[in-house]
Amino acid sequence: MRTILCYGDSNTWGSDPETRERFAEDVRRPGVLRKRLGEEYRVIEEGLPGRTTVRDDPIEGDHKNGRTYLMACLESHRPIDLITLMLGTNDLKARFGGSASDIAQGAASLADMMLRSRCGPDGGSPVVVLISPPAVATLTDMAQMFEGAEEKSRQFSGHYERFAEQHGCEFFDASEVIVSSDVDGIHLDAGEHEKLGEAVAARIGDLRMSRRLKALLVGGPMYDPLYKRLAEFEESEGLMVETVVAPTHPDLNEQIEAEFTSGGASYDLISTHTKYAPSQRQWLTPALEDTEAAALRAAVGA
Repeated sequence: MRTILCYGDSNTWGSDPETRERFAEDVRRPGVLRKRLGEEYRVIEEGLPGRTTVRDDPIEGDHKNGRTYLMACLESHRPIDLITLMLGTNDLKARFGGSASDIAQGAASLADMMLRSRCGPDGGSPVVVLISPPAVATLTDMAQMFEGAEEKSRQFSGHYERFAEQHGCEFFDASEVIVSSDVDGIHLDAGEHEKLGEAVAARIGDLRMSRRLKALLVGGPMYDPLYKRLAEFEESEGLMVETVVAPTHPDLNEQIEAEFTSGGASYDLISTHTKYAPSQRQWLTPALEDTEAAALRAAVGA
């Protein structure tokens, strides 16, 4: 089962703009995502109304700072395969005085913490999708609190995308699929939760299909039963394996030397014989250096 963490504010928590109460679980964006992805995913909701990116709130409390709680959150839920991060709307409050660029940079700094957290599978990095919040609509009773927010929020998309690229995380522009409610200008109506949950689920599906592993393998009948299990591996890991097969070990050795010497090699994994590995030391890293024995036994079915 894969784990997805939704880290955000009241639009992740599921605040109803009409009543200010919480939408039912199956109405909220993470609930829609859970339903759309199916039973092989565990979707964790970490939405806090009033949460900012990196700012202490002098009125609502320092615990609203998204940075303060982040590492405790990640470590308590690890391993996490993917994180959706949608924060920034509360940073638009007039008391913070932040620019659209500053707010986007604050959100991206959280994405960077997530990538460096080692809270992904096997102590690696989770996939992080930085979501640019939708623009603020016509403000009503919160107009003074969010003075100037409409214009700043319309600048979010470009800044979020730029910082997502800089930090090496995925980007999704929520304003392409949803709009903020006309009731208060800030929160999402039930229908928008459904739209966003469906769109993010589709994006996660796209990310799975875009993950590729390129492997150079040696051929021969003794290896065929192993290679027949690649489809099973692709399904369980959510990636595609592109294989290049050399007929024999000598052919494999020649290909390794030729491609690495010329600088044309672009493999994620090479399967070679231990007898030949010492002559290829300058190009290869043993795959089992960091593999625990229990994990290896499980992988081979021992």
